[in-house]
Amino acid sequence: RGWLLTVRDALHRTTRRRSDRLLLQEQDEVADLLGLLDADALLRRVSEAGRAIAHASDVTWRSVERALAARSRRPRLRRKPTRRPLAEGVVEHEREVVLAREADIADDVGLAMRASAAATQAGLPLAVSTMERLVAETPDLPVPWPASIREDFVRLLGAGADSVSVWEDLEAAGMVVRWLPDWERIRHRPQRTPIHRHTVDRHSIEAVAEAAALTRRVERPDLLLVAALLHDIGKGWPGDHSSTGAVIAQTLAGRMGFDDDDVETLSELVRLHLLLPTVATSRDLEDPATVTMVADLVGTTHRLDLLAALTEADARAAGPAAWTPWRASLVRDLVTRVRGHLAGHRPTGERSSTVEPWARTLATSGAFDVMVSAPDLDHVAKVTVVAPDRVGLLAAVAGVLTLHRLEVRGASVDTVSDSAVQV
Repeated sequence: RGWLLTVRDALHRTTRRRSDRLLLQEQDEVADLLGLLDADALLRRVSEAGRAIAHASDVTWRSVERALAARSRRPRLRRKPTRRPLAEGVVEHEREVVLAREADIADDVGLAMRASAAATQAGLPLAVSTMERLVAETPDLPVPWPASIREDFVRLLGAGADSVSVWEDLEAAGMVVRWLPDWERIRHRPQRTPIHRHTVDRHSIEAVAEAAALTRRVERPDLLLVAALLHDIGKGWPGDHSSTGAVIAQTLAGRMGFDDDDVETLSELVRLHLLLPTVATSRDLEDPATVTMVADLVGTTHRLDLLAALTEADARAAGPAAWTPWRASLVRDLVTRVRGHLAGHRPTGERSSTVEPWARTLATSGAFDVMVSAPDLDHVAKVTVVAPDRVGLLAAVAGVLTLHRLEVRGASVDTVSDSAVQV
């Protein structure tokens, strides 16, 4: 709270007005006034403070609600709370996850992971006292992780929305960085793109929650969940975050105990996690060369399915602007074409005509016409121009659209007789 008030005071001094919104244009000056390296350093500190307050509030109100619930019970109905077993050494007690009386943290290296996984699967929080004990007494995990610990880690990630709250508690306690040292560089790191609504670390665990709903689409749900967690791990380093992240993911996957093939798959998923949306929204999907290029990069149908699910989870976690019906349809179209290519169905190299009958009739008669469809839910309209073909016609049409400040998201051009049909 003290830090947020300090930032607020610096903001007032910078803008010379009473404002509580730290806008982009003021961030560098406020950071300089506070002696910080840059705006990113400022935003990381602000995010860390805000999350600390949010976490403290969550923990406090859980205690309040539990106390009020206990007081509201009539005396004759009160009885000693039961302890329901959830996993070895882990039980539920008063709607929280605690350690069993016989649990030995020091001699059970997988207890912290097992307790965390049990909490997400039960949809319950870890008790504060339990978290404090785990942080203080849990020994470091062996490298590589034993299979049982890796399986519990996947269970921790696979509970959907319930994974987010438990992960945030683990993150606040410092346990996540002990498991994944490279996580420190993306903690509270701001995102500079308008489509993102979360910091890098929170976006990553939100992507895991989205991926949990897509696990039935892939052969290896564990690889999908871990790839979703690590897909932006390279954003803490200079350079292209996909290439850098692939190297880090390779190291972390080996640390987790995955075999060589799985390590390579995870590394490639991180390296290629932007491939499908980038190609789908910027290249001609009718062009066989586009499909061949993506197929060569992906390699197998198994990886294609993982990459498609990762793409959707990443976009949904970023925000509604990142996974619109238009983007989703383009990505699905590309995936379908690439899957056919990998299955051995090669295109003929000739693009099939998409000219509608009414436009073909007009074009055959040599007429000129322009038709504009009503915009769909994604605010996309289809403009069809039929005109006698000539050099510069496409440029003229594109120029008219540009003058009207319309963005072209896709285009096709066909020739019918001596006329051009542009869509």
